[in-house]
Amino acid sequence: RRALAQSGMATVMALPFAVLAFVLVPRLPGALWTMPGGETAQTGLSDEMSPGSISELAISDVIAFRVRFEDEVPPPAQRYWRGPVLHDFDGFTWRARGMGGAARSQEVEYLSPPLRYQVMLEPHGKSWLFALDAAASLDGPRHFRSFDGQLLGNRPVSSPLIYTAVSHVEWRNPGPLSVVGRRLDTRLPEGRNPRSLALAQALRAESTDDADYARRVMQYFGSGGFTYSLTPPLLDYNSVDDLLFNTRLGFCGHFASAYVTLMRAAGVPARVVTGYLGGTYNPIGDYYVVRQSEAHAWAEVWLEGRGWTRFDPTSMVAPERLQRGLSEFLPGARGAADALVQRAGWLRTLRDGWDAAGAWWRERVVHFNAARQRDLLGWLGLGDLDYRGMAALLLAGALFWGGVLLALAALRRPRTRADA
Repeated sequence: RRALAQSGMATVMALPFAVLAFVLVPRLPGALWTMPGGETAQTGLSDEMSPGSISELAISDVIAFRVRFEDEVPPPAQRYWRGPVLHDFDGFTWRARGMGGAARSQEVEYLSPPLRYQVMLEPHGKSWLFALDAAASLDGPRHFRSFDGQLLGNRPVSSPLIYTAVSHVEWRNPGPLSVVGRRLDTRLPEGRNPRSLALAQALRAESTDDADYARRVMQYFGSGGFTYSLTPPLLDYNSVDDLLFNTRLGFCGHFASAYVTLMRAAGVPARVVTGYLGGTYNPIGDYYVVRQSEAHAWAEVWLEGRGWTRFDPTSMVAPERLQRGLSEFLPGARGAADALVQRAGWLRTLRDGWDAAGAWWRERVVHFNAARQRDLLGWLGLGDLDYRGMAALLLAGALFWGGVLLALAALRRPRTRADA
């Protein structure tokens, strides 16, 4: 008890010094309280997608990122968080294309009001920066935009990262698609999936244009007896044929892959986009949590006059997936512990509170940078203070509190009688 009392008193004495230093010591760029590369993550999306690869993430409760909206919050069906875009298909696996060769970025015209929000991204070991589709701007880390609209940082995300983004949920590409871009997103492996190619030709012959054909294929997924499942059977060599005509069981990655294949089989440019869909609201922290279990894949199709247009065949197979999180849509997919948290309200509140406390510490303490320091000094009425004034105020505060501690020590000193 004596040691605990002494250490507790030492902490109380040191706390004012810590607060003074935290507020007044000039900040360097970056997060002061973290070591570069100190945190890594092994769970998350990949720049490849094979049947079942995303379903492996569906049972993961690991947090991918948190989002705090400043104003209006889009409905769940519009919360598509864009990640890796996949172009190359070998008949079984989709892969990203790097910089896409000579493919150029498309001009974007935004059609809906801007949505401003803050993203608190967990480390995932890649350079991907996730944003609401489609992102117009991003403030924070140095980054660039790939030719297919993905946001990429200059270095892998190996520690927690906070940035602000502005997005528009409705947009169009007014310009034409380049010849290189059309060639890139209409290629299919030779000699694979012959029944799917025949189906595509038949549906295209019944359609008036590419937009009508895209809608007909969506209706095919809605009326073809397909079932959403996290545990579909393995597919054979002609994976798309096997899915469309035999198993009819799949996850979002299966349906997106098959949809893009049918588009390309009719000569319509299309690509697979991976990312996340949705997000769960944390009322204690007032932000949305996007977990690995909400990983998702959808298709983008090039339509003349509209540009790249999102089509999500999962919305035809399981429309409730777009309105609810996977844990609500398929509760049996969760582990026993996660299912208990979902059923017990007090456990869910406890989890949200713990997560909100951690997010507050990371945002307010770990990422207390020069900009936040200026904002705090301005709120305290010290916005015009330069580094010399900060040093003088820090010294004055330290001397004052040191004097207070010396005075308290003198008062607590035991009185001894003088020897006779």
